Amino acid sequence: MTHKHYLSALLCVVIILSTIFPAGALIKVEWTVKKLFAESKAVVSGKVVDIDKESSVVNVSLTKALKGKSPGPKIRVQIVAPPEVLATLAADQPLVLFVSETEGGGKSVIHVADTWLLANGVPNSNLLVWRVVQAWDAVKQSFPGRTAALAALVAELNAGTDTLINAWPHKPFVGGVKTKGKVPVQKATWMLADDLNGDKKPDLIVGSAAGTKVLLANGEAYDDATAAWGALGNAGGYHASGDANGDGKTDLLLDGALWLNQGTTFKAAAVTFDLPKGTPLASALIDVNGDQKLDAVFLSATGEMRIYENAALGGVGKTVALFTGGEAPTFAAFGDFGDTGRVHAMVLSKAGVIRYALDAAGGTPADLQRLTGVVISKNEKFKYGLKNPLGVALHMNGEGKPDLFVIAENGFLLLLNRGLGTFFLDETAAHTLTDKGPLPFKPTPATPIAKADLQGKNIDDLLVLGEDGTLYVLSNPR
Repeated sequence: MTHKHYLSALLCVVIILSTIFPAGALIKVEWTVKKLFAESKAVVSGKVVDIDKESSVVNVSLTKALKGKSPGPKIRVQIVAPPEVLATLAADQPLVLFVSETEGGGKSVIHVADTWLLANGVPNSNLLVWRVVQAWDAVKQSFPGRTAALAALVAELNAGTDTLINAWPHKPFVGGVKTKGKVPVQKATWMLADDLNGDKKPDLIVGSAAGTKVLLANGEAYDDATAAWGALGNAGGYHASGDANGDGKTDLLLDGALWLNQGTTFKAAAVTFDLPKGTPLASALIDVNGDQKLDAVFLSATGEMRIYENAALGGVGKTVALFTGGEAPTFAAFGDFGDTGRVHAMVLSKAGVIRYALDAAGGTPADLQRLTGVVISKNEKFKYGLKNPLGVALHMNGEGKPDLFVIAENGFLLLLNRGLGTFFLDETAAHTLTDKGPLPFKPTPATPIAKADLQGKNIDDLLVLGEDGTLYVLSNPR
């Protein structure tokens, strides 16, 4: 395919992408990496060897032919424009070369420094010298991820597989907002939903100024079982659930204490955790280091993070500055939001959504455009950012990787995890919730909200707790 044909295809892409987000529509991209792979005559991965900034020339070692024949062991790429690509390049960074035409000087698409580029071959160079004069921004939404992740994707395509999600045929929360009765807690400050007694029904753990309550699911209602399960104290902003000691029961992390589930009651573990300085922002029991054991993670609004490996054993925590400065965050969540299979943090503030890796392999912080390919400021509702955003990490499609639902005063957003650190952005996620009228509650960053698999299908609904104890369900049936 020539660049002229590529540009013709781009017009189709722009038309398609401009219409994939109306209410009730299928979210889909037509110009996929799989299609680009199929239409390319050769696809080769490599890495940057060195950069001559004066001549704008990058020397690249080609390491693996994933389709067709490699032009040779090495190529040279002169990046005339855009200048920011050359500025961010460094030795050992990955590069993927899609050769679309071998006649004359040749035509190709190059992905390097997390950027799509169109390149022309230098005549009589036998496809060994390329010149880039423009970025290929129109396909950012097809694959907005990192070059390292793209290299992994084309390796999958070479092997005959493709884990990247290119379409999502569902509407979020089509069941609307329902009332699920009242619970005996007023002015709650936080809420968790998890199965405490092993009956496969999400129970509630709710915190308020009056203390922490345990509410066990009983049909459509919840029974106050706080007395039976033991006094858990008056937990502040840090709260999380998970099987910390690997016995198959849900334990609780409340501020600096770990409560172990004994089946019918909680027992304080013989470990304590020093908390980071600053206002609590997020915490989790999650496997950070990949050893299949849950770690305790705490993040304050100042960006100070503390990680205690193997939470059940306690020990000395590691302190990390995840971020510094910038807009004050209102929410954060930990999960597999990146392309390394390791834990990342998604942080919300007025400025938008930023993903942070907890280790160097996850790369630099990524904003909403890097995650989705969408420039959110083009949407008039979000022109000046997110107003008082509240978020929740949840599973929308049963694929296993977490998605992110954002509720702000100026609109709702749904980031659907496509895999490999990329996301679809549904800017009309509120339509199915608000088309019958305003929400019966006013969400703020302090509103208690929790995901809950009420259907047993690995697809989450959302539970929201009003100030008067009214429990609402944002229903997400399939």
